Amino acid sequence: MSFPQAFLATPQGTKPMKIGLIGTFDVENFGDCMFPELYQHLLSQKIPDAQFHLYSPTDNCALILSFDKVNTLPTHLGETQTFDEDALILIGGETIGMGHSAGTFNFPRQTLSAYMRLWVMPILSFLDTEARPKFFGAHCVGAIKMRSEVNEKVAQVLNGASHCAFRDEFSASWIRSGDIGFSKKVDPMFLIDHLRSEDEWSQLTKKHLPDVYIKTGYLSVQMTMGYGGDNLHGWCDAVATISKTVGLPVALVPICHFLQDEAFLDIARVSPE
Repeated sequence: MSFPQAFLATPQGTKPMKIGLIGTFDVENFGDCMFPELYQHLLSQKIPDAQFHLYSPTDNCALILSFDKVNTLPTHLGETQTFDEDALILIGGETIGMGHSAGTFNFPRQTLSAYMRLWVMPILSFLDTEARPKFFGAHCVGAIKMRSEVNEKVAQVLNGASHCAFRDEFSASWIRSGDIGFSKKVDPMFLIDHLRSEDEWSQLTKKHLPDVYIKTGYLSVQMTMGYGGDNLHGWCDAVATISKTVGLPVALVPICHFLQDEAFLDIARVSPE
């Protein structure tokens, strides 16, 4: 994964660089909770002595998160000097959005919504010359679908960041305003295999999977009810067809633990197909 030159050139003085990783690490979502592990691993290869701090809309540590502390993001527009980091990075997830009625958490109207805390406050802190952060990047993020006039305003604000790139074509096409547009980059989660050595992955596989899966291989399938238009039976039929075609057993992997994916997977597991 390549890093923006503006990030690598971030001034840090003689002390170890402090990096704030921003995301929804306060909910039990598999991908969101893996992002800080991966980014810390990859960034440490470039900046070995860097210190990492996590920020989310709340200070709740997701049960599946491997870190033991999450800091609360600023809740009001005036709190631009909250961060004590040299650089801030919004990592992954569909985190570019607006509104108190969207997202996992709903906060009081007199405070910022979860989305606004995730991307607006880091930008304002970066733009505040008296605040510490000298870099803010939104890296391989996704945007929720919003009205075109809202998309334009969001693009104009995002243009104040040091760096912004989206992980999908939809987000990159939505968030535009005049000549303001953003690039599309490959989601770094495709580098997840870098987190462990081949031997370590083998040991994990032996610990968690049946022997037959290790010998023959398997089809890894992630499921949450939002996929496939909430058509669980149609989803099961599609997975069963693929499994029969390739001749491999299926390993069902929950994504959104906070949405009780395990319950849906239990239903899928015993599906007649």
